[in-house]
Amino acid sequence: GFVETSGKRYLDVAGIHVDASSATGAAGTWLLDPADVSIVHGDNAAPIDMNTPPSPFFPVGDTTTASITDGTINAALGTDVLISTASSGTGNGDIFFDGLSNGALAIRLGDSGTARTLTLRADRNIVFDGNTVFESSGPTLPNAFYVELHAGQTNSSGKLITNVGGAVTLTGSSGGSVDLIVADGRTWDNGGVLTLDGLSTLRLPDQSGYATFNNLQGGSFYVNSQAPWSILSDSSVQGGVVNNAGTVYVAGQSSGTGTSWEARYSNLVGGTLNIASGHSLSMQNADLLAGTIDFATGGSLVLSEAHGGSRSFQGTTFTGSGLLTLSGGAPATFTNTIGSSGTLTVNSGASAVALGTGFTTASLCLSGGTVSGSGDQPAR
Repeated sequence: GFVETSGKRYLDVAGIHVDASSATGAAGTWLLDPADVSIVHGDNAAPIDMNTPPSPFFPVGDTTTASITDGTINAALGTDVLISTASSGTGNGDIFFDGLSNGALAIRLGDSGTARTLTLRADRNIVFDGNTVFESSGPTLPNAFYVELHAGQTNSSGKLITNVGGAVTLTGSSGGSVDLIVADGRTWDNGGVLTLDGLSTLRLPDQSGYATFNNLQGGSFYVNSQAPWSILSDSSVQGGVVNNAGTVYVAGQSSGTGTSWEARYSNLVGGTLNIASGHSLSMQNADLLAGTIDFATGGSLVLSEAHGGSRSFQGTTFTGSGLLTLSGGAPATFTNTIGSSGTLTVNSGASAVALGTGFTTASLCLSGGTVSGSGDQPAR
């Protein structure tokens, strides 16, 4: 079924219970559509109190911003939930995850035994401040929680934004999984922290264009996911984009685990890619790899496929003594690249390796493939 709840100047749904499912148990959808939305921490409390915040969808003065609590959303997730804004009145059509005013947000799907989707459609921006956790837990499968974020529905400059000090965590535990989907080819600028824990995945899909995740200078992206694919776009073009000018940490939740990225990844000047000891990252569409690549002993970076990315190491500094593996048959170039103080081990398989001007390392161990050029010193 489908239930829609609207408000011209504000919308308050405190204490409401919505069941839009069918008699056969199929999930329905609950649509809420005020102008601007602020999601704050709080219970799904009754009775309705229109005068004391943080009552869900509490109007703020004479504006068109309404508030809903994470507790109300959690209680509604017995069905699919769609929260949609409209650019009307003094609102801009923004959705704010406000983890500051009343404390951290926790949006949780319990042991539902079925998949549920929380969809947010903002005419302009979706903004994260403070801490927000999206979590799915429970042994009854499939206990999948899909969070679809649609920014810029009427304003083409709309995007997802994590402000400095903001943090978003995806946690799939006890059989549950969380997929966060950046929809409609929009951009997510992360100036705070994004963490993938448990069975969790960041999706940069291609239905209406490939999305971009920008980890900005000062931003942090922790990939602790146990999912085989922690970043997904599509299996052919792999056109979702990840640009890192901050710090990316790759460390599965147990030693010896690895993960794969199905997206076009660039490590920009000033960016650091850190792969923990005993962990591996399979990068299927590597593009520019500048900045710093730090892999501890036993850490492994694999450029496993070729989907148009340049696989170009330019001005790159390697630290640590992990293993770099090149496969997929595409060439890789190293220009103005500084190897680690120990041995840089490159397993090139069938790939061609070009050592350009400025390539230096204490010791290079190259196996397989072909090598051209010698950089600033003989390779050995």
